Amino acid sequence: RLLRGSELLDATPTTSGANEALSVGRSYYDPAVPVTITVLSASGTGVTVSVQLSAPTCTQSNPTVAMSPSNGPPSSPGTSVPYTVTVSNNDSSACAATSFNLQASVPSGWTAILTNPTLTVNPGTSASTTLRVTSPSSASGGSYPVGVTTTSSSSGASASASASYVVATSLSVAMSTDQSSYTRRQWVTMMATVSANGSPVQGASVNFTMTKSNGTSMTQSATTGTNGSASVRFQTKRNDPTGTYQGRGLATPNG
Repeated sequence: RLLRGSELLDATPTTSGANEALSVGRSYYDPAVPVTITVLSASGTGVTVSVQLSAPTCTQSNPTVAMSPSNGPPSSPGTSVPYTVTVSNNDSSACAATSFNLQASVPSGWTAILTNPTLTVNPGTSASTTLRVTSPSSASGGSYPVGVTTTSSSSGASASASASYVVATSLSVAMSTDQSSYTRRQWVTMMATVSANGSPVQGASVNFTMTKSNGTSMTQSATTGTNGSASVRFQTKRNDPTGTYQGRGLATPNG
């Protein structure tokens, strides 16, 4: 350490006082470099020292892995749900970058696709990829476990994380239009928001029906997005009857 008010190196920092001299046979070690300085001999005209530079030590640690979201959004059977997988390299800074292999685990008959099944991560940092999980179209409603395991290619150390995939089969539909009234030859936008237990449902198929005041109808279909919403557009005709038109939306789990 440097003494206050001086540029001299205190070679014996464990001893109190301004005793900068290092006696023959003793060593000074600086872990920040790291370097070891040893006095081999000393005389009135000079000293002979040994300077040994040490390479930093690589200390490997178990990695960590996380999945987000931990609870996937309610989704219709057959829907592809993305999860973010993040791998953290907990090795010391003296270690080299490590490749981590990823392996997904899903229920039998399900599909799991990793965008990058191998991540190269520097010590003290993290890297992420996407895991897409798809349930079969015949999946029953409920919450299912999905997971991922990462393994270090250098040390073999591994870590695992898990999340939930929620299959929604009992759906609620809220309907709306972009206006309260229309004229002939005008476009009508019908919107449906599909939910299950209060949460939006992705991948639901919605069948829209607009019934005119004379009883004739038009139909279209659309699939809900990640926010649980779907919409279609109908155009009224020049000779369509006046009166009250009815809009209806029927949602089914299989998109």
